[in-house]
Amino acid sequence: MCKRLPNIISGPSLDLADWDWGTEIPPNPCKVYDKQDSYILWATGELNQQLERLKSYYNAWNARGRFLVVLERTGELPMILEELRQWKILNVVVLTPSSSEQDAFELYSWFPYQKPSGECGKLREAVLVDKCIAKREYLLRNASLFSAEFPNDLGGCPITVSTFPLDPHVMIGSNKDEGTDENGVRYTEGLDIRLINFMAKSLNASVRFLPPPPGDWSDFDERNYSWRGIVGDLIFRRADIGMCGTSYAFSFIRDLDLTVSYDVLEAVWVVPRAKVRPRWSSITRVFRLPMWLLLMAVMIVASVTMICLSKYQANYEEERSEYTTLSDCLSSAWAAMMGVAVARQPRTGPMRFFFIAWVIYSLAVSTVFQTFVSSFLVDPGLEKQIANVEDILSSGIRYGLHKTFQSFLYDLPGNQRDVMMNHTETCVKVEECALRVADQGNYATILASITAEYLNTYKTLDSTGVGKLYMLDEAKLWTNFQVFILPRGSEFLGTFNRLLSVAKESGLVTHFWKEMLTTATIKGGSIRTQPAVDDYAVFTLTYLQSAFYLLVLGHCIALCMFLAELMHRKWRTIRRHKMADRKRGHGLRRPRIARR
Repeated sequence: MCKRLPNIISGPSLDLADWDWGTEIPPNPCKVYDKQDSYILWATGELNQQLERLKSYYNAWNARGRFLVVLERTGELPMILEELRQWKILNVVVLTPSSSEQDAFELYSWFPYQKPSGECGKLREAVLVDKCIAKREYLLRNASLFSAEFPNDLGGCPITVSTFPLDPHVMIGSNKDEGTDENGVRYTEGLDIRLINFMAKSLNASVRFLPPPPGDWSDFDERNYSWRGIVGDLIFRRADIGMCGTSYAFSFIRDLDLTVSYDVLEAVWVVPRAKVRPRWSSITRVFRLPMWLLLMAVMIVASVTMICLSKYQANYEEERSEYTTLSDCLSSAWAAMMGVAVARQPRTGPMRFFFIAWVIYSLAVSTVFQTFVSSFLVDPGLEKQIANVEDILSSGIRYGLHKTFQSFLYDLPGNQRDVMMNHTETCVKVEECALRVADQGNYATILASITAEYLNTYKTLDSTGVGKLYMLDEAKLWTNFQVFILPRGSEFLGTFNRLLSVAKESGLVTHFWKEMLTTATIKGGSIRTQPAVDDYAVFTLTYLQSAFYLLVLGHCIALCMFLAELMHRKWRTIRRHKMADRKRGHGLRRPRIARR
């Protein structure tokens, strides 16, 4: 036998050539908890059965390792290679007896993406890589038996992707002229789409998208005991890669491999952004209720003081009649507060001195009032913003989640978890919950922060161009890392890891994200109907609506008072007539006194 054959497989290996595959595998043929780099198989029986048993050592199984298969009959070579291809075992060498020479062995392999051996991962023919002659005890060509790396040029072969639309990871193109692929799917934008296109371009490959799978990311069918969604497409080898905001959360599924991370993924509570305060409330917001009550009390005290001064001064000099009653003094004090003229000026010295002091006080209060009213008219501010989970519960708004995020509720404190678990609605799509928050204004949900940030640049803007979604950054529920997921043993893992690391370390991922936000912001610019607030603002009817509301309210009160006075006057007139008639009736019934 050739001397070099024992050394063609480097690293820890699993030699199964001497095992009887008709019996059980020994309980511990190797360190089953260590990842194996090399395998030696003796293909005398059912190869599929051998591989199934090898795969039962889950931690040790490595489909990307080096496989040396010893074959007794050369005619079985194509069948063996095809069976290994279905198991995604591509780095393989088959040792067979030579058909042309005695005491010689031939080593065959194949290259999935190099013609004529393979074409787009499909076996076309085996390639003789070297020959071993037993008498010479060495390999004739002394060539490298195992391919060192995955090829960097796939020659336009397709990479099959399983995904579904979800902003901002995967988005359907808006241009109908772009066309669709053979599955009728067209994804042209999104962070994940840009990354897969970057990797496909680097590998000279094309991208083929599968139709959106039922079950979104993953859905375990307990009746059939199988996975659906993106995970199902990968496990059943319908797709080469799965993506759509996927993370290390899929690491619990043993039949998947995960790439290196390229971004951080966070789950946060998303609530409606606080609404703009109504402009008509700008007048009442200048002072708080205790201050308003104090102003009214000071005005009453000032009116009483005026009455006392007028009565005290009456002993020396007569004061005008407008300052002798409470209603007249209140009217004069209110007129000074509003900055308008009084009916008549005070006549006596003490009254004039007090009235001047009152005018100065009213000027100070009026100046402060007008300053803040002008500010509130231009920028009325926002109502109280929901800031934490307690505010969500106390506000009485509804809340709903996509089934993927419902497990995050278990991390809440006991009282919050019990309330939310019993009253949480379920959304069919992730974006459905986000649009409810934006459109209804009385809804809360859990979203990935990257999704909420992107929606706030275009889809969930109000008429002024401000996003309707508000993220509770202080109440982060979950933090993970974004990755792509692949079938276990995928030949693409090493290459994709290298390309994703290049994209991340070169800043390409950040560039893609900022460019997407900029494009979405430009689209959102068409939604704005009002310019941004700056240092200059023209007062329109919209700004002065509170003044008109007060004017209408004053007219209504005056009309009511006028009608009340008319009714009172009419009632007094009727009452006076009745009393007069009653007196007249009593006079007629008075008895006459006879004269003597």
